[in-house]
Amino acid sequence: MRLAIANDMKRMTEDIVVSHHERQKAIVDMRQNVWNMLKEFQQSHEQMSVDLKKGLREFNNARIEMNNAFKEEVIAHVKDLKSDVMKRLEGYGADMAEAKNIWASLTESQKGIKQRAAAKKREATMKEPTPVKESVKELASVEEAAKEPSAEKEAAKELTSVEGAVKEPTAGEEAAKGKSTKSRSGSKAQT
Repeated sequence: MRLAIANDMKRMTEDIVVSHHERQKAIVDMRQNVWNMLKEFQQSHEQMSVDLKKGLREFNNARIEMNNAFKEEVIAHVKDLKSDVMKRLEGYGADMAEAKNIWASLTESQKGIKQRAAAKKREATMKEPTPVKESVKELASVEEAAKEPSAEKEAAKELTSVEGAVKEPTAGEEAAKGKSTKSRSGSKAQT
């Protein structure tokens, strides 16, 4: 049994030595792979940096060109607006000068006629106010007249109450009644 244990220990030691070499080799390979990967990352990062700087430079140049073109367009548009406004102002100035000359050419008599017409118009609009007592009396008489029922309204109320008490009106009677009411209202409007 000692021999079996010694053989097992010998095999185990050999396995440990072999596996140690394999692990060292695997570690060296992994280290080399990591270094290669880091170099690739660094190279791709540098390439991206170069590309990004180039793209930003191109974008900035394009933006500057567009900005300059836009400024030129705005300046041209403002110049056109200024010239258009100046032309219109000159036209308005000429119109105002012409109106001033026409107004100045009016004779004194024409101006006097206009002034007298304006004074008459002011006098016509300014009436003497009616005394307060008379206004109140007129208002009271109008209110009383509005409160008093007219004879025609009372007669129509009596007629309606009598007809309602005697019988229910038929459709033909209602139509005739409507016509008579319309004719009465038409005679009121005529008077």
